[in-house]
Amino acid sequence: MKLYRQDFSWDPIIVPARGPFFANDRSIRNTKPLMMRKIVFPSAAVLLALAVTTVALRLLTEERNHALLRKAEGLYRERKLKAALSTLNSILDDAPSWRRPLLLRGKTFFFTRQFPLAQRDFRSLREESPMDSHASVWLAKSLIASDNAGEGKEILQSVVRQSPGNIEANYLLARIYQKEGSYRKSILKYEDLFAAQRILGRAHLQYAEMLQAKGLEKRSRSHLRLAADIGSRRIQKRVRTILGEYSDDE
Repeated sequence: MKLYRQDFSWDPIIVPARGPFFANDRSIRNTKPLMMRKIVFPSAAVLLALAVTTVALRLLTEERNHALLRKAEGLYRERKLKAALSTLNSILDDAPSWRRPLLLRGKTFFFTRQFPLAQRDFRSLREESPMDSHASVWLAKSLIASDNAGEGKEILQSVVRQSPGNIEANYLLARIYQKEGSYRKSILKYEDLFAAQRILGRAHLQYAEMLQAKGLEKRSRSHLRLAADIGSRRIQKRVRTILGEYSDDE
């Protein structure tokens, strides 16, 4: 390469010493400038068509994945876990960060005793959302099941600090303390659990009253029985009153 300087500029221009556009290396001032290539931009109609196609394909993929998730949930409820796992893997190949199928796959791994894989999915959920107590409890359960009760206990303690009324976390901690021989801690956790159950008793009662108002008497009675089983005396009295109203109607 040789360096030349044009008369009207002090900026150096690097050009090839030999080439099809130059007769020789002394004729730089006599050469004609190269023609710029014409750049063709797509029309607005083409861009719009591409955008519409992209959105349509994305919607079709999402619709397919939602249909597959409903199928996987049905298979999970029927305990057809191998088929559920295959369906969930197909979903997560397209949408690896979708929380709902990821949580369900972790549970499926848990019930098929593939604890390391279950822990991988639950940890992924916790990393993305550290306040997700549901994923945290499932991670703790899988750790305890794989003989890592120490880390499982730490996770459960963290869950209870964030959400003192978490029934499952309190129950699992009560069991762990009981096995460790820490009976005072175990008793306190069981008492926390019973306090949460009293709240559930009120919830069952209020739900039963709502169902009764909607004319769903059969479902209402089932929740009234649950409210009477776990609720306070005041709740039990209210349940007897409502059941008496049912008897009068009959």
